[in-house]
Amino acid sequence: EPKDASTTETIQLRRSEENYKIIFTRSWKRRFWNRVARGVEYLHHGCRTRIVHFDIKPQNVLLDDNLCPKVSDFGLAKLCEKRESILSFLDTRGTIGYIAPEVFSRLYGPVSYKSDVYSYGMLVLEMIGARNKETEENVASNSSSAYFPDQGS
Repeated sequence: EPKDASTTETIQLRRSEENYKIIFTRSWKRRFWNRVARGVEYLHHGCRTRIVHFDIKPQNVLLDDNLCPKVSDFGLAKLCEKRESILSFLDTRGTIGYIAPEVFSRLYGPVSYKSDVYSYGMLVLEMIGARNKETEENVASNSSSAYFPDQGS
């Protein structure tokens, strides 16, 4: 892939600039989301060994010259056999705000490849404007209440 590929985060920041030429239509966004979803599905089901990314977020989705998204940065990824449905590891993996609840705390259930689907959903919510990452970053980083639903005490 080209070294000058843009991340989706950069594209989002630039889209408000007047001189930026790309028009982000609904159909472009749908194609984008579909291609990212197919990339994640390929990691989970298309490879001989399942790859769980653990860090799906705008900064890790690069756009080539044709604005085709490519999932990147496999530094936190874990390989596992397809027959394994539950993963085990000692450390939390991912970026706060995109981590699935079960990765952050085992109280939410077992960790599986489906954790990437949660992260993908957070990426989509951010792109449609239903989620404001800047507001979340201002919340104390050790507070899980900013990222997980209220469980009712």
